[in-house]
Amino acid sequence: MADEFLADAPQSIGRVLDLGTRLYTRSFTRVVGLSLGAYLIFALAPLVLAVFDIDDVGAVVAREWTNVGLIIVAVVFIIAAYIGAAGLYFASLVRQWRFANDDHIPAADAFRQGLGLVLPAIAGGILLVLALIGGFLLLIIPGIYLSVALGLFYVVLVTERPNPITALRRSYRLVRGNWWRSATIITIPLVIIMALSVVVVFVPVFAMAFQSATSGETLSAGVELTINLLSGVVNGITVPWMSAIALTLYHDLLLRAEGGDLEQRMAVLEETD
Repeated sequence: MADEFLADAPQSIGRVLDLGTRLYTRSFTRVVGLSLGAYLIFALAPLVLAVFDIDDVGAVVAREWTNVGLIIVAVVFIIAAYIGAAGLYFASLVRQWRFANDDHIPAADAFRQGLGLVLPAIAGGILLVLALIGGFLLLIIPGIYLSVALGLFYVVLVTERPNPITALRRSYRLVRGNWWRSATIITIPLVIIMALSVVVVFVPVFAMAFQSATSGETLSAGVELTINLLSGVVNGITVPWMSAIALTLYHDLLLRAEGGDLEQRMAVLEETD
């Protein structure tokens, strides 16, 4: 079944998108629970500050540290929640990659592997952000280039399990020479997901805000919760599609790096002769 999602020769942009979408739909039930869990935690964890009545940390500290214990509990909770959410995200990516290779893995095992990728991902993520900041400071264009060239960092981390620096270098080398192809494949689903987010999340919020303004009532405290919930659900459902396309793009670039593109072109030339 692996060849159903991972071609044995380099493919066109449209074909890569098709294979990624097919991987997404076929693996959906195996990864959506993990992805939804990750993004709902990402979306809702900051609201724990409201639960602990810590709306203004500075004000709490100014009151002679009377609630510093609550701050510590809240911060520890949020850090633990984010680590767990990141583990769930990487678990969904691990499971999707294994599914693409016809090698199924239980969700619990995928989660354990996902947790093991969190610290390398954080370390590499810091380097990635620093590289992007430096790139954007250099007249923006280098930053745009690096955002695509290093965009497969997390995919490489899951599929090859290198150290963070090697994963960043690997992503750069795979994309180099195929930047426009990679940028197109990444941008198309990203634009669709952003448009969907606007329709599902922001349109209802704007409608509620407009109704509140016309009626003279203030927005309820539940609006922020609604926004976070909708964002978490939308991301939890759509990000696996982006991940599946990134996986098929990675495989396509891997074939090209190994000479598959050259072999394909030579075969075409032989057929025309």
